Amino acid sequence: MRTIIALSVLMLPLSSLSQSLTYSDADNSSEAVGLIKGTVIASQTVLAECTRRFPDQASEMRSNLAIWQKQEAGVIAKVEYFWAEMKREDARLGEMEAQLASGALNQFELLEKAWTLGDKSQPQVQVVRQYCGKYFRNLASGVWRARTPKAYRYMDDAPKPPG
Repeated sequence: MRTIIALSVLMLPLSSLSQSLTYSDADNSSEAVGLIKGTVIASQTVLAECTRRFPDQASEMRSNLAIWQKQEAGVIAKVEYFWAEMKREDARLGEMEAQLASGALNQFELLEKAWTLGDKSQPQVQVVRQYCGKYFRNLASGVWRARTPKAYRYMDDAPKPPG
């Protein structure tokens, strides 16, 4: 199951490039935690890579990430709590965090390889620039609630963490 969660999470950023793809959604609360935790991890990794490549877009990307974090603060707090609980039971989830970050970085390599095989009417850097902007605009727009409604429903319905 953890492999399924990891693979699902790794495909989310690339899937945002095409509206025709279907999106992996959670079938239970553990998958919901993994899916959204993957987004939390990936968003930090993608932000670091995108702001390094495109510092002129850094402010907009950070702002859009902050919008998503504020809109989903309750869900993210639950995810962080339940992830920590799951990680206490299975330390391998710590390794998965590194894999998720690495997978997010691999998206850039995939984008660059896809460009060399596909339509070269746009400069390669422009394709990656568009990906970076769209990634954070999508987060801020709340579109992932529509694309992965079960994951968010599981977390909305989950009890508040103690404290």
